[in-house]
Amino acid sequence: MYQSGAGTTSSTPHPVQVILVLEVPPGFTELPLRTAQLADDYGGVIARSIPGVRARPAVITSADSAGGPTGETGGLRIYPSRRSVSIDGVGLQLSYRELELLFYLAEHPCRTVSREELMQQLWNDRPGAGRTVDTHVRRLRVKLAHHAGVITTIRGGGYRFDMGADVHYRRDGATG
Repeated sequence: MYQSGAGTTSSTPHPVQVILVLEVPPGFTELPLRTAQLADDYGGVIARSIPGVRARPAVITSADSAGGPTGETGGLRIYPSRRSVSIDGVGLQLSYRELELLFYLAEHPCRTVSREELMQQLWNDRPGAGRTVDTHVRRLRVKLAHHAGVITTIRGGGYRFDMGADVHYRRDGATG
């Protein structure tokens, strides 16, 4: 999603959003990820080319869980194979990096994952990233709302994903 900044000649007092929706065919697990990466790259080009335009990270959702009820109830449900996360039956809108961060932490429950490991695994250890991991964890916690406690900060160590009774992680995407 890309949002224009202040300084437009429009009489609208708020920024105008220009939303690009890309429907990716099913069957290829890497295709949505690559499409989101390209959308982020092009958003960056647009933001650098047009003064006042601000690019927001691409958001990956499935057609059946794009922010509406999923038919699933109760707790935090994480389905990496379907690229979806829901809270109490409502699909969660996460950016590509937030989704990857949550999936990676959930794949390693009860284990402290260092910032360096996260940078290497999810950001390909890009130099100059600074507090990127901390920023993404903070944003993810906000979106997880009352389930934010599943991600614990380990001082001097990194982050840990703590499975609770109301957290359901299904690698195969099956319901239940």
